[in-house]
Amino acid sequence: MQIKMAKETGYCWGVDLAMEMVDKALTESAPPVCSLGPIIHNPLTIRSLEAKGLGVAESIDSIESGTVIIRTHGVPPEVAGKAEAKGLSVIDATCPFVKRTQKKARSLVEEGYRLIVIGESTHPEVISILGHAGGGDVVGTEEELAQLPPRRRVGVVVQSTRNPGPTKRLIGEICEKFSEVKVFMSICNVTYHRQREAEELAKQCDVMLVVGGRNSANTKKLALVCEEQHTRTYLVETAEELDPAWFKGVESAGVVTGASTPHVVVDEVYRRLQTLSAK
Repeated sequence: MQIKMAKETGYCWGVDLAMEMVDKALTESAPPVCSLGPIIHNPLTIRSLEAKGLGVAESIDSIESGTVIIRTHGVPPEVAGKAEAKGLSVIDATCPFVKRTQKKARSLVEEGYRLIVIGESTHPEVISILGHAGGGDVVGTEEELAQLPPRRRVGVVVQSTRNPGPTKRLIGEICEKFSEVKVFMSICNVTYHRQREAEELAKQCDVMLVVGGRNSANTKKLALVCEEQHTRTYLVETAEELDPAWFKGVESAGVVTGASTPHVVVDEVYRRLQTLSAK
């Protein structure tokens, strides 16, 4: 069996930066050290960080002292303000790409546009963008878009992990619905390249493995991209989840990973596949 690995695997640069900040905080910052929500959407990484001493809090109200780390998805500004008001030391590990979208969303509102965020209304990144902009609408489907009232001027930003194809189609619908539209295409370039590579690998392979957290939006989007090519696709978090039966009679297997998937897990999956292909 031929194993085809994506060129871009493991942590993206934004997650790498956040991991460096967490490691430094655990050794240098005032204890206890907590992240506000999981620092990234990968259960293995979270368990590893908890073993090193990182706590995970669901709200600022549950943190009484020490250091709080803002996760990569960001938070509304009032959340960080509340942490500072409590005397907590705040470390902002928001992905720089997400920060840029937060600023752009705010500037669109200041320019007089009604904000539309293309994404999932419950995703923490979208919630953080709305917080920085002071509100707006969230649409993820044409049906949700149809429910919006008529407006003269709308400004659009996009959740970083969105699938580019459906997003572009939705932007087209927005341009037809409103008379003046200003768009900031804020899909992360890492997300874009990984989805494109997943699409190409899925066309070449009999089976696709998508490695990453099941609670990760960008990982789930990769699985969807592969499935759209009518390729048998499995989303796994660890090498132990690989079932030998998946690869019986398979000539080629492709592997792509979410942006929050540890490099060590990628290596373990590759070695497991090598073992299976040798049988």
